[in-house]
Order: sequence, then C-alpha cells, then structure tokens
Amino acid sequence: MDDRPEHVFYQIDLLKQLKLDVPQVVALVLRLRQQGIRLPDPIIHVEQCIDALTAVREEDYGTY
Repeated sequence: MDDRPEHVFYQIDLLKQLKLDVPQVVALVLRLRQQGIRLPDPIIHVEQCIDALTAVREEDYGTY
C-alpha cells in the first residue's frame, strides 16, 4: 500500500483484509453515494466532507 492516502483509504477490501478500519469519513461518503448524493473524489477529511455536502445542499436548494 504505497500510494497517496486518498487512494489507499478507498481500497476498502484491502483495508479489511489487512484488518484495518475504513476511516469514518470515507465510510460516510460511500454510504451517501449509495443513497444517490453526488460527492466529489477524493474526500478523506471531515472538512472536505462538510464542504462537499454544503456545496450539494446549495446546488440543490440554494443558499440561505
């Protein structure tokens, strides 16, 4: 696993095979994508997730 974190953290099967946990933010992003929410790649930090979700919300519903 000699790669950039944003690539390594999305190799879910390999992480599980190595008995490593999937980062919570990555698991959340994957679940949201399964629900049809369009999120950019890569998201590996909470701040990135917040920014992406805010952008999706504004895109769908506009700003306050």
